[in-house]
Amino acid sequence: MTLLDRVKETTYKAIGDIVQLESTGLMGSATLRRELTFEVDIGVPGGVAKITLKLPYFWAKFVHDGRKRIDLPAGKYMIFFPDRRDDPRTSYGTNYPKTRGDRKSLSTDEYKLFREENRVRKKAGAPPIMVVTRSVGPVAGEFFFTRAWQQVLDSGVVDELVAVSIAHYLEALTEGFDRETSVVSL
Repeated sequence: MTLLDRVKETTYKAIGDIVQLESTGLMGSATLRRELTFEVDIGVPGGVAKITLKLPYFWAKFVHDGRKRIDLPAGKYMIFFPDRRDDPRTSYGTNYPKTRGDRKSLSTDEYKLFREENRVRKKAGAPPIMVVTRSVGPVAGEFFFTRAWQQVLDSGVVDELVAVSIAHYLEALTEGFDRETSVVSL
């Protein structure tokens, strides 16, 4: 790896750190905040580098971009829990599905238990523990990556990092120049 590629990799990692930090500050989900990672690929020497932000959850896209209204046909129902800590399908809010295939259904016994709890709560004037519905409205997106990147650009930190990196590279070039033999060592 050339000195330029090392400088480029260091610069991109610094930018990745900053964008990761800014993104997590804009995320409403603690699960997504904990799981956000990034990778830097500097590509082929002298080529284009990229930063890839990663979230291992299929539903992260809907949190970022939002989603449309969902209406299920007759006989089909959605079940959700207003308090995630009540949901046994996610180990009571601690183990969310990463892929669509990881999703779980309530067992018949769990459903009956929560339905009975809803009856008890309704009599007491309390909100339900479980919501059963065929329709939910749209949800606005958080756009945490888009907003974070714009904040980073507006702050000028990327320009500053690039300028520092170029200065470091030029300094290393000058230090590597052997005036006796006219050779540059990188």
